[in-house]
Amino acid sequence: ISGIYTPGADNAGIGLQQGQSDLIEHNTIINALSGALDYYYELDSIVRYNYVEGVSGFYPHGSNNIVYGNIVNGLGTKAAFNISGVPSDYLSHNTYGSDGGPLPNQILNNTFYNIGWYGMMANSGPTNGPVIRNNIIYANPSVKLTVYTEAPVDSDYNCFYSPSSPRWNVNGVDYWSFSAFQATGHDSHSVDLLRCDR
Repeated sequence: ISGIYTPGADNAGIGLQQGQSDLIEHNTIINALSGALDYYYELDSIVRYNYVEGVSGFYPHGSNNIVYGNIVNGLGTKAAFNISGVPSDYLSHNTYGSDGGPLPNQILNNTFYNIGWYGMMANSGPTNGPVIRNNIIYANPSVKLTVYTEAPVDSDYNCFYSPSSPRWNVNGVDYWSFSAFQATGHDSHSVDLLRCDR
């Protein structure tokens, strides 16, 4: 899917359901109701180089899906993304890693700004934890920059910014300083812009 313009789309701007090896690129998604791009049991697909405005970003669900090089403008009210996996008994043989578990979904090298709901959410449940790296996330004051639950999350080399009262959430606990959040084992090489001393 490439080059479409979806202003005010019904529900998700683009929906992927039980597909494999799909490529979604160079689209503009504006003001869709329930997310720019929604997945359901998707395998091995790539979402890249899309512009999203006034709608929450991406909802990768499945195994070995990669989201990179996208720009999301939340217009002060929307979320960045919510990444999740699927039970291992669903997946085909070619989506498994060397440890026998499903391959993780990945969110890489994206820019999320003017976020007003939640930032980076990951709740993988019974699968390998997702990989969240090299993203820029700018959220409004007091917005949770992360909401990580259930499974291990490989999150690092990200750049966080909030003009005031930044917070991160891991397993239901809020952390109001970056160093306290890093002490949970996440984002040891990431930066909190303008708050490097926290």
